[in-house]
Formats: sequence, C-alpha cells, structure tokens
Amino acid sequence: QKQMCSFSFYFELYLGKKLFMITDNLSKKLQSTQISAVDSKKCAELVIKTLQDMRNQEQFDKFYRELCETAKKLSIKEPQLSRKRKKPDYITLQHYFDIVIDSQQSTAEPYHPTDVSEEYRILFYHALDNIISAIRERFTQPSFETYGKLEELLLHGARGDVYSPGIQEIKKLYADEIDVTYV
Repeated sequence: QKQMCSFSFYFELYLGKKLFMITDNLSKKLQSTQISAVDSKKCAELVIKTLQDMRNQEQFDKFYRELCETAKKLSIKEPQLSRKRKKPDYITLQHYFDIVIDSQQSTAEPYHPTDVSEEYRILFYHALDNIISAIRERFTQPSFETYGKLEELLLHGARGDVYSPGIQEIKKLYADEIDVTYV
C-alpha cells in the first residue's frame, strides 16, 4: 500500500490513463466490423500524430503540472530525485531506450537527471516512444500492406473501377489464383 501512495506509482497511473484514453479509441475502431484496412491504418496514423504531438516540453510541462496538482490534493508526497546508482557493467546512457551496449565499447558515464521533472520527462517520452513504435510496427508489416492492396482491389472491382496501384505485386503473389486481366 505504501508504494501505491508514492508519486512514481501515481505518475505511472496518471500517464497510463492518459495514454489509454487515446489508444482505446483506436482499439474500439479496430474492433468494428465496418472498418477497412485502409481506414484502420488512417486511424492508427491519427493516433500516432496525437501521441507525437504530446512529445514536447510544453505538453510534458502541462501534464506534469496537472499531475503534481492532483497528487497534492490526494496528499501524495512530492517526488524525490532518484538516487544516483553505480553504472552496471553492461549498460550505458542508452538504458532508458532499451539498448544494451557492451561496457568496453563505451566509456560514457551514466546520465543522471538534475531535477525530478527531468527524470519524469524521460519516462514520459519513453512511454510515448514505445506506444508509437508498437502501433507503427503493427501497421507496417508486409502482410498488412498486402492485405490493404487486396482490399483495395476488391473494392475497386466491386465498383467497376480500374485498379492499377499495387496490381503487379498482387499478380506476383497470387499469380495462380487471380487473373488480373479481368481486374
């Protein structure tokens, strides 16, 4: 219970709520039976844009100010700067970004934030970067691209339109199953 009353726990909870509010809309849209692959990708791009727009000092300052005000109302102790820790042999400055580098390749000293808000800004940016990366990865897979092109082919065919973008790729992938002369 003591940890649940800590500022770091409240920060994570508050940030999680803010990020889930944004990404939950995408999740609901993607679960709709009426959404196409092209539309789902557009929705994902809008969410990515929203998250990227949050990744700046002004937005962090606003978030942090709101966080501190609500934490104070809830009688949560003010945040304290984490103590400096000895650098492990296998991690350098990039440990905030999930990159492990052999200590013999780098002689850089570990980075220690100079104030509490800077420490939380790093965590804020890290969370945004992870979510943006995960959404991008989901919608840039080769199979998703192919699915989108097939969907466009079917939609254009149903309307009687001529479809030319991506037809060569579809022809290569499905040469035995689709006769493109009728498309």
